[in-house]
Amino acid sequence: MYCSTVCAKRAAGRARKQRNRKVRDLSETAECSQCSTWFEVWAPRQCGGYARRSYCSLPCTKRAEAARRRQTESGRRYYERYRDAGKFAENNRRSRASRRRPAVYVCAYCAVAVEGTEDQQRVTCGAEECLRANARQHTTARNARKRGATVETFRYFEIFERDDWVCGICHEQVDPELQFPDPRSVSLDHIYPIARGGEHSRANSQTAHLGCNLRKSAKVQRERVIDSLL
Repeated sequence: MYCSTVCAKRAAGRARKQRNRKVRDLSETAECSQCSTWFEVWAPRQCGGYARRSYCSLPCTKRAEAARRRQTESGRRYYERYRDAGKFAENNRRSRASRRRPAVYVCAYCAVAVEGTEDQQRVTCGAEECLRANARQHTTARNARKRGATVETFRYFEIFERDDWVCGICHEQVDPELQFPDPRSVSLDHIYPIARGGEHSRANSQTAHLGCNLRKSAKVQRERVIDSLL
């Protein structure tokens, strides 16, 4: 018995589907039309249940799709012009070989040489301090874009080398061996702060001690000197 006609119809529909449901033979096997290999037709899905396969593997599936494409005029012209001529295979081989060439990168923050390959395009050496500095650089650039300021792509290490590791605020030498959060460690300071509309560029950047940079805050250099005199 059911409380309403709607529930009765739902139950009848579920019973009808259960009667008409085919019993799957999960041990069913078939011969692949591409490589003549016998395989299990029903393969388990990652989300649950089973899916019916027509071929034994992904390469056989791709070969079958290519054969179907060759039956059309556009697909035949495509394979005759590129695939059959071997242009794609040669270009891919050269591209992979060029990307796998060994290369040496210089960390943008600690100037340590890092070995790798050309396809990695490494920016940091992988140290925790350098990764944190790289994240701060992206955050600074994103904040400048939000304010509509000009954003240049450059490495902090370029500015440090340009300024000879001299703090632009206190004009004392910066020790490159010190790491964050040491107050005497190196940091990048914007001469005209981004909070006031300054741009994130090489011309508006200078080397500074972390402590000097934090004391300067969002002030211009001249305003900080006046505050210290008062």
